[in-house]
Amino acid sequence: MGLPLSIILPFFFLFGTGTMISAKILMQTKVVNSHGLTVFFERPWFQTLIMFLAMSLALIKNAIDMKKLKKKHREAQPLLGDNFDKSEKVPGVPEPIVAFLVAIPATLDLLATTVMSFGLVLISVSVMQCLRAVMIAFAAILEVFFAKQLKTEKKIGAQWFGVILAFVGVFFVGYSSVLSGAGADENDNDGFAQLIGCLLVVISQFIQASQIICERFLLKSHDAPDALVVGCEGGWGSILCLVVFLPLAQLFKHKSWGEDVIDDFYVLRTNFHIKVFTGIYFGCILGLNMFGMMITSALSATHRTLFEALRTVAIWVVDLGIYYWISKDFGEAWTIYSYLELFGFIVLVIATLIYNKSLKVPGFFYPTPKETEDVEEPARPAEE
Repeated sequence: MGLPLSIILPFFFLFGTGTMISAKILMQTKVVNSHGLTVFFERPWFQTLIMFLAMSLALIKNAIDMKKLKKKHREAQPLLGDNFDKSEKVPGVPEPIVAFLVAIPATLDLLATTVMSFGLVLISVSVMQCLRAVMIAFAAILEVFFAKQLKTEKKIGAQWFGVILAFVGVFFVGYSSVLSGAGADENDNDGFAQLIGCLLVVISQFIQASQIICERFLLKSHDAPDALVVGCEGGWGSILCLVVFLPLAQLFKHKSWGEDVIDDFYVLRTNFHIKVFTGIYFGCILGLNMFGMMITSALSATHRTLFEALRTVAIWVVDLGIYYWISKDFGEAWTIYSYLELFGFIVLVIATLIYNKSLKVPGFFYPTPKETEDVEEPARPAEE
């Protein structure tokens, strides 16, 4: 018997908030690197690797689930005895090809996460979390080009109004970040740097939306449990990071997109605070995935929207609390431009509710349930 939602939701909420807060704290932590210089630990590629390593542990859950399924299938056929065909396909157990198909969306996930992390270096965590809501708009646009392959329903006028409203909300959130300039961070990022950070996060959400569409297209004819998809993406992402992208980042470490990976692990080995927050980040990613998979089918689109909105609020409140009550070296301050960010966030929440047809807009036609059937987006609990 599974855990009740009353237990699952608080933990999912806790780990979802902890993921973003710990990611930003890592970037705001001053460290002494292997060259003896005091710098901020702004290491997007390092965080991407940690995220995928945590995701890969979902394969353990998948292995346990598959073992239970096979045992149940075997017990359902007691008369066969030793003649039981072990090569027979067990209902619910995916084909091996699924593990290889996931490599493509895993690559997109790797790129999206890294680009978003580069953006997080330049902007506050609340701005980044708000901007992530634009993914639903990108997914809707991409669905138009792949509607035939995905067999999705045609979007109604109100949903396209929600898409437009989402871009309006993103504009206000991004504009507030640009106006705030450096904000509370010591990075002293000016308005232009804030703009670049916002653009990077928006681009990352386009890549993330492409990943969702890619997953749906590649896995539509396969029975792929969430634990397998998340775990395989984590595994492929870890391999790609270690074999391809981290070596490239090290080779071009003096470029804006490069990173001194050797120094990353030197700092991890020598700095206690980095060890602690890397462990917290890893644990939160793992917890986010585990509890996220438990609520995949338990929450409606409306509940997921509201829950994600509450998560954004929690991240923002915690980040403010860290700045005002713990240390001004971390977190973010409330400025006059934060009101504009808050307005943009509210617009984004309303836009998402309209898109999910949870909030009806007068003047638009809404088909009856008999005329159309809602197609749910696959839940992606594994996210930074």
